[in-house]
Amino acid sequence: MSSARSGICARLLALGMMCVLLSACGGPEEGPEEALRAWVRQGHDAAEARDRGALVDMIAPGYTDARGNTRADIDNMFRYYF
Repeated sequence: MSSARSGICARLLALGMMCVLLSACGGPEEGPEEALRAWVRQGHDAAEARDRGALVDMIAPGYTDARGNTRADIDNMFRYYF
């Protein structure tokens, strides 16, 4: 094997080992269902507490719905409701 080829193999092996080690460092991953439930729970708690700011923070800055409502429009709706 040439030295250039063995250098590439060594780098790929090191990269693979680094990926394995980094993936082993994380805690148990939260599945998509658990993440969605936590997000809904956060919104529910914010609504119960009438925390308009927390609810608006849950909306993406570039949000626009089918009716043309933006994040600012939704914020105004929350002002009316609360």
